[in-house]
Amino acid sequence: MGLGRAYDPHFELHRVSRRRAGVWQTAGGVVFDPATGDVLLVKIRRELARGRSGWTWPKGRIDVGEGPMSAALREIEEETGVVARAVEKLSSFRTARALRHYYLCALSAARPHRCRETLEVRWVPLKRAKALLDRKRDLGVLRAAKRALARQAVEADTARAA
Repeated sequence: MGLGRAYDPHFELHRVSRRRAGVWQTAGGVVFDPATGDVLLVKIRRELARGRSGWTWPKGRIDVGEGPMSAALREIEEETGVVARAVEKLSSFRTARALRHYYLCALSAARPHRCRETLEVRWVPLKRAKALLDRKRDLGVLRAAKRALARQAVEADTARAA
């Protein structure tokens, strides 16, 4: 599966300059393995405690002075040990408590580990990801990732044919 053009690292809107009480920004990513097409999910203790499946995308709060893309890559590595590179922005949306940013990211290297809040890290096919994710927002991000991966494949095929 081709990666197409790399995401522009200078395009980091919404840089966090201060925190407002009760509102924050988060960033995370759908990491895919170009060799297999599998995506990376994490099982989070906090989600299980809320009666959910626990499976979600690696993500976390953006630190003051940090941009969303940098935060997404940092959170992915902190929660999973996976080093990734951003390919493209998938979405940004506001919830009642946060502005959330998601990126499509490609696996660069893996040094498997978990942080305290991560119970399990798993590579799964896209269809399996749909079965494991139970939050509406995570399923929306999955749909955006599927569209982006299809675009990336078409771009790679076009480049090879040229």
